[in-house]
Amino acid sequence: MIITPGGRDTELRARLLAWDILGVYADADRPADDAEYDDLIRPIMTWLGEGADADEVSARLVRFLRADYGLTVSDEKAEVEFARTLVEWWRAAAG
Repeated sequence: MIITPGGRDTELRARLLAWDILGVYADADRPADDAEYDDLIRPIMTWLGEGADADEVSARLVRFLRADYGLTVSDEKAEVEFARTLVEWWRAAAG
């Protein structure tokens, strides 16, 4: 896991686990660790740090999910609501 000042990586990890796009934490047969989405932390933090808006974060996230997770998400705005929460959280944390 990436360690960042202010614990943003920890907060982002918690948000990714709550979002749980793959549904791996939904039942008792969940992974022993909470690292399933750690590969998303660095790219998302980079996008947010670059000032990407919710539409752009959603589009990049969908492309990542297609390429790295093999998901068949057809609409790049499919995750715009989740992306919006990330952008709002990032901006609020920045002050």
